[in-house]
Amino acid sequence: MDADMSGDDVKVVRHSIIFTKRDFETALQAEQTEIVAYSTNGASFGGIKMAQFFSHLSRDGIPWPRAWKDRPSDAYPEVGQRIKEIRPEYQRYVDFLYDVISRQPKPEPMYDKQQTDAFRRIRDALE
Repeated sequence: MDADMSGDDVKVVRHSIIFTKRDFETALQAEQTEIVAYSTNGASFGGIKMAQFFSHLSRDGIPWPRAWKDRPSDAYPEVGQRIKEIRPEYQRYVDFLYDVISRQPKPEPMYDKQQTDAFRRIRDALE
């Protein structure tokens, strides 16, 4: 498992958000794959993804996890209802998992070639 997200290469990153409370372990956000073409680290990338998840959660909610036969606490809606909040005392059970599954060097920028071609045209016009 590769967790290094540094460097300006193009990285294919697989990630998910899980809930780890005993007897309620489940994926809150299904595994996703994404291209990351900038240098970062796992904490920063995870922070962005967690913020996006909690924003989506409060706005639209998520489906009731199939693994949950009961509610983790009375603070949750009835079984089967959409979840729109993870209570602060349960947020410590929300975890971000990721790994870099592939990386490739970025292709050379086209503007370097275009700039070189423009200089050649200028040179040829001056000759």
